[in-house]
Amino acid sequence: TLYFEGSYGLTRDAVRAHELLQRAAGLGSADAHCQLACIYRSPAKYNEKKALYHDQQGAIGGSTSARHSLGISEFKRGNFERATKHWVIAAGDGSK
Repeated sequence: TLYFEGSYGLTRDAVRAHELLQRAAGLGSADAHCQLACIYRSPAKYNEKKALYHDQQGAIGGSTSARHSLGISEFKRGNFERATKHWVIAAGDGSK
């Protein structure tokens, strides 16, 4: 994400940041999956199917943020019981 922000003297480069996140996700990073889900929910790259996939993979990998996002997705679809289950799991894992 440092490329997204242009932090630590790096030039802002969204394409490079996306490539690196995809690479990290491919290597099993739950946080990378969670960040990719956020990207796919942004107006610039909106793709709910990809966002949901990355949230699921992130949650499986232990990301509490991804688990929380799954709860939001389920809530928006009217699946309140499933949403609650995701949020309880996220809270139990120390969701921040």
